[in-house]
Amino acid sequence: MIGKEIKNKRPITISEVKENLKKREKQLEDEEELSYEQKTTLQYAEKFGKSEVEREKKAVEEIKDLDIDERLAVRLVNLAPFNKDQVNLVFEKERFDVDEEKTKKILKIIDDLREAK
Repeated sequence: MIGKEIKNKRPITISEVKENLKKREKQLEDEEELSYEQKTTLQYAEKFGKSEVEREKKAVEEIKDLDIDERLAVRLVNLAPFNKDQVNLVFEKERFDVDEEKTKKILKIIDDLREAK
């Protein structure tokens, strides 16, 4: 990765990572192959990125609509917590607490995403 330029820096979901690396793999074709790090990341993303990219993006937007930072919304979608304790762990180091109502809404959004898989 030496000499590579960062063009855009924003949090993305695991499914987006998988999609981007598959596109990169097709672009390279026979010229060269993915680097070791890219191959390892793609294997991880294929194992854990089970949802469709558009559904994950929609879930991130719905969580952001609850006045939650995009970085945390992506983290919640990637982790897909099952209960309020797991949701609270994501916010543990943040400067604000998530109330019970927002936690329930987050869990509903994640459950809907999980069912769509």
